[in-house]
Amino acid sequence: MTCLKVLRFPNPILRQGLPLTTVFDEALKTAADDLFESLYAAKGWGLAATQVGLTQRLFVLDMGPENSEPLCMVNPIITTKETPVLSDEDCLSFPGVHMTLERARDITVEYQDLTGAKQTYQATGVTACGIQHLIDLLNGVLIIDSLSKLKRDRLLKQYKKFIASGGHMHSHDHVHGPNCNHEHEHHHVHDHVHGPDCNHDHEHHHVHDHVHGPHCHHEHEEELEHA
Repeated sequence: MTCLKVLRFPNPILRQGLPLTTVFDEALKTAADDLFESLYAAKGWGLAATQVGLTQRLFVLDMGPENSEPLCMVNPIITTKETPVLSDEDCLSFPGVHMTLERARDITVEYQDLTGAKQTYQATGVTACGIQHLIDLLNGVLIIDSLSKLKRDRLLKQYKKFIASGGHMHSHDHVHGPNCNHEHEHHHVHDHVHGPDCNHDHEHHHVHDHVHGPHCHHEHEEELEHA
C-alpha cells in the first residue's frame, strides 16, 4: 500500500468530477488500499479519490466503530434523502477550517463494491453526512460552494491564515476522530442525532435537528442533563 499526498484547495484537480468506473481489476483494489492507507495516515474520517489525484470514482470512509464499519464505495449514487439536519464538517483538503452545512440525516446509497457487484446501503447520522460530503468531492463540489460570499470569504481568510502559519493545528483546531487518543468524556452527546424516536427532552432545544460534530460550538450543558 502507498500513502498518497492529500491535495489541498485550490488545487484544480479537486474541481474535476470523476466519470463512472467501468473496470474492476487489481488496479482498483490497489487504489482502495492506498486510499485507506492515506486516510489513516492523515487521521481523517473519509477520503475521496479526487483528493489524492486518483481517477477511479470511489471513496473510503471510517467514522469509527461506534458509527459504522469502514466503507469503500465505487460509483455511489444517493437514491433517497430524508430529514434535513445541520452537519458540522471539516475536510482534509481544507485543513484548519470547519463549517456547518445542511445535509440529509437518513440516506440510501446504491454503489458497486470492488468486484463490481451492486450493493445498497442505508446510512444515518454522521455516516450519512460523511457519505454526502465524499460524493460531493467525487463530483468536484467543495464544502465552500454552498456558502454565501461573506461566509466563503471569511472561511478562505481563515484557511489562508492556517496555511501561512505552516499548516500546524492549534489545540482548538484538532479534528477528533476514531484514531484520536484525547480524553472526550462529557462530550458523547455531540455524536447523538436527535430523531423522532428519541426520548430526550427537547424543550427550548431546536438543535435536535443538528448533527453535533467535533467542532460544534453550541452550548450543551443543559442537554447533558438529559443525555
